[in-house]
Amino acid sequence: MSAEHQFGSVETAAMPAGSSSDCTLAQLQWHCRRGMLELDLLLRGFLEQGYGALTEQGRQAFQELLHYPDRDLLEYLMARALPTDKDVADVVNCIRNTPRA
Repeated sequence: MSAEHQFGSVETAAMPAGSSSDCTLAQLQWHCRRGMLELDLLLRGFLEQGYGALTEQGRQAFQELLHYPDRDLLEYLMARALPTDKDVADVVNCIRNTPRA
């Protein structure tokens, strides 16, 4: 099963041509897979709905956020804590404020 079928389609506009992001969209979809369903849904939903609106700095912060342990991600995304890195904290707020489908 391809990543697009497994995760739903993500607009190709989410990764503009010429983007200097380190990860491809497929890699980001893979990194959004977590050990907790709640995190999967929040992160993949943001990738599909809000990632394309991020600046390059925001995309880098999102990629950095994906390296955090699940327990920290859950605390951040449930608004029980906030990352110390301002750019990552801004992305966390974007994820929290992204409408759910």
